Amino acid sequence: MRFLITLISVLIYLSSSAQLDSSRFVEMDAFLVPIKYLKSDVPAHKINCESIFSYDKVWFKNEKINQQLVIELATDYHHLNEYVFYLDNPPSYFIQSIYLNDSLGNVTTPEQNKVAYPCFSKKAKNLPRRFFTSEFGMRLGVHYDVISEELGDFTAFAYFEDQAVVRWYFTGDQVADMKNLYENQRLALDSYGYLVTAVFSGEILVGYSIKKEIP
Repeated sequence: MRFLITLISVLIYLSSSAQLDSSRFVEMDAFLVPIKYLKSDVPAHKINCESIFSYDKVWFKNEKINQQLVIELATDYHHLNEYVFYLDNPPSYFIQSIYLNDSLGNVTTPEQNKVAYPCFSKKAKNLPRRFFTSEFGMRLGVHYDVISEELGDFTAFAYFEDQAVVRWYFTGDQVADMKNLYENQRLALDSYGYLVTAVFSGEILVGYSIKKEIP
């Protein structure tokens, strides 16, 4: 009975004009790299740099624009995590966040990631420059205002090694509950959860990542 009452309440709320307002929803950004670039003959996209291993990730670079793009894949080439940053000055916040493993399968430490990164970067595949701009036009070098205009107020802000790390998190509409609805939170459309993290030097974007949660 309680479930039925809650369901009826949700349906009533969804029918209201406020809920139908498109401004309540955020569409998810993406780096639209074709599947032909993501495919690999190596199981689980395994790459190793001595005793450190990268799985289910595709590492790209374009040396002409001095940029790196890393895409972590889930089933059916779903983009789970995407990172773009400069080759010659990768944000430490991102390098320590990329999920890598040691030879025993343990998650590596931030220091291990830092040491191994140049090797993985060197092994990255070349990718045309057009794919380093996101679907919504986000690219390195833009001003903070460009992103804040698209995403609104940030969720979290901190400094990491003299760089500003700004995060925007949106609950997915597929998992939203009554609390999210009645608090009038903006929801990620067709999503189980959506996180954008931007790293700034001054007010200029030097790193951008997208995370899309899966069920």
